Formats: sequence, structure tokens, C-alpha cells
Amino acid sequence: MTLTGRAALAALAGAVVVLAVGTGLALLVVNTVLLLAIAADLVLAAADSASLTSAAFSSRSSVLPITENSGLSSPGLSAE
Repeated sequence: MTLTGRAALAALAGAVVVLAVGTGLALLVVNTVLLLAIAADLVLAAADSASLTSAAFSSRSSVLPITENSGLSSPGLSAE
């Protein structure tokens, strides 16, 4: 599981607040905000992973590979 950069920035901002205020209440508030932000991030990530790009193990799915010819040819091959 990977935490996003938002969580790291929120933790850094929270550390600055705790150092500036220096009370146990500030620590409690910052930790609560971080916990809620990370929980929301996990919920949003779960919602994104349940999109149309995933399939359950018990369901059938099909894949259509798409290729693109960039116009470059390999040596020894000719387009005739």
C-alpha cells in the first residue's frame, strides 16, 4: 500500500502545527485530521479501482489489443 504525496504534505504541515503550538490537544487534532484524510484517500482509491477497467475472477472478460504503426520499418523488411 502506498500513501500519496498529499498524506506526506499533510503530515509535514501537522508537524509544523504541533511544533508551533506544542500542546497535547494540537497533537490530537492533527492526528485526527491525518487519520480522516488517509481514510478518505483509501476510500477514493477503492472507488477508482472498482471502475470498468477491472473484472472479477468469476466473470468473463475480453481484451482487444491496439497497436500503432509509427511508420518506421525494420531493416530488411519492405512494405509491398
